[in-house]
Amino acid sequence: IVRSKVIALRLGPSAFGELAQLGAIVATVTAVTTFGMQVSLSRNAARAGTFAERQAFLANANGMVLSLSLLATGVMFVALVAGDLLTVVGLPANREVTIAAALSIAAIPLLGLQTNFLALLQGVLDVKGLAAQRSLAVLIATGICIPLVWFLGLVGAAANFLILNALLTLL
Repeated sequence: IVRSKVIALRLGPSAFGELAQLGAIVATVTAVTTFGMQVSLSRNAARAGTFAERQAFLANANGMVLSLSLLATGVMFVALVAGDLLTVVGLPANREVTIAAALSIAAIPLLGLQTNFLALLQGVLDVKGLAAQRSLAVLIATGICIPLVWFLGLVGAAANFLILNALLTLL
């Protein structure tokens, strides 16, 4: 809550809207690249008899999602560099928005891996582990990201998005 309030206060309505639109674009691409893998992974993890079976299901899902999300990230970067992406989605093609878009796009593979890990934890009903890891990641990201957002504006907010998703993926 604190991080979101700082972002909204620092960016103002226009840049906050740009950040929200970048988030929606990244969420859409992530949804397409994960193509419902979480449902299958959660179901298979729930019925798996051993830890090794669950890890094998996760590895297979991660391989597919990571391949597709890296491909999608590459396509998005090409579109961004070509100058078409921001124009197509109705965002200003200035330096700040371009950097924010690049940082946001870089989070796509991390988001794909996150959804798989969350599905695995849901499948094995490890809600306590899920909550603890996410809480730790959010606390660390808040401490790191508030100064970034305050001093760097939209670029800092996009960096916040990337850092938070990296922490959620790694922790």
